[in-house]
Amino acid sequence: MDRKGLEELQNKRIRRIVDHAYRNVPYYHDAFSARRITPETIDGVKQLGRLPTLTRQMIEENYPSRLLAPGVSAERVVVRRTSGTTGRPMEIVWDSEYCDMMAASRLMIMRSIGSSVFDRAVEIMYAGPLGAGPRRMNSRSRLRRILIGPISTPTLLTLRSKKLAFHESILEVEEALREFRPAAANSRPSYLRRLGVHLQSEGRSLQISKLVTGGEYLSDSVRKDLEGLFSSEVFDALGAQEFGALGMECSEHAGIHLFSDCFAFEFLKDGESASAGESAELVVTSLFNESMPLIRYRLGDTVVPEPEEECACGLSLPKLREISGRPDDGLQLPGGTRVPVGPVVDRIEEMGFRDYQLLQTGEKAVTVKLVEKQIGDEWTRRLLSYVRSVLGEDVQIKLEQWKEDEIPPKYRPVLRQFLTD
Repeated sequence: MDRKGLEELQNKRIRRIVDHAYRNVPYYHDAFSARRITPETIDGVKQLGRLPTLTRQMIEENYPSRLLAPGVSAERVVVRRTSGTTGRPMEIVWDSEYCDMMAASRLMIMRSIGSSVFDRAVEIMYAGPLGAGPRRMNSRSRLRRILIGPISTPTLLTLRSKKLAFHESILEVEEALREFRPAAANSRPSYLRRLGVHLQSEGRSLQISKLVTGGEYLSDSVRKDLEGLFSSEVFDALGAQEFGALGMECSEHAGIHLFSDCFAFEFLKDGESASAGESAELVVTSLFNESMPLIRYRLGDTVVPEPEEECACGLSLPKLREISGRPDDGLQLPGGTRVPVGPVVDRIEEMGFRDYQLLQTGEKAVTVKLVEKQIGDEWTRRLLSYVRSVLGEDVQIKLEQWKEDEIPPKYRPVLRQFLTD
């Protein structure tokens, strides 16, 4: 489909979901009415800016009574929970049509990375199905009974798949991978790297043709590490527990294609539309899921959209040049300016650090966790000098040693832990 056809399809689906939300979901009816907006005034993606944005706090305050459409039945929906890594877990309801669309998007992902649904694929997740709550769904359709199994799967969809959990030891994960021999694997880049380093230290190797990463910022240095450790082609993915798969890097490795047939994406800078090439906040509208519509949801990610140019892979879907991470997870500079995770991670890893964590615990307080082999006069001096150059010479830095067996399987390398107004 060309860009014009894609935009027409997107506008048609926007009109449908906005009309449904206004007429059936109390929260949206009141929010639109307060602005004197009716569905007829929203003709497509260009008018979305007239609608109010939705935040996580608003969902928590209005769920379930004011955010669910009438007639939502536990037997006909999937209830998902965000993992709560940086806050409290939050419930999101998906209806059966939306589950079908997410299954289709996973097939798109398999196509993007050049894999088949007949390939062996493995998901290495956090304590089982990542963030998924009770999975309940009407099983009238045979197709849905087949697909209900992978509903909680973050990325890959194949007929021969296996799930492994972070809480299993690395030795157990290695043994399972050797026995299963997957052609593709999906996990957090930090975990995959630690697995690869473990294999290397033991004098063993494991080849996985395709690696799909998500859930964390993927730096160029870690990408190169993974390519070497697993003799693999690495693909980055964009997703969220609230929505599922949002976009995927294609075989050209020239950005992440956004699934604009399922979602409307806005890029905002200071509340206004950002230009291509500018760093911007990502705002997402789901064009499906009538049970719990999410319209203009502020996902929190900072991204850089690409200009509208054709991709050599043949897909007409728009692209992101970069995902910089969430400013709330990054550092806060004196004066209140927030720095996304991406630039901080890139700078630290350019120094040679990998297994580390930088926690900003106060405006002028930082805890730096490093593994023993990275603690030394020169290593430490360079890192602490960088922290002071960002947060000021008077910043209080606490240095902690991180033993290999103490590193949590799921963590963020840079995280702000104090609240601000």
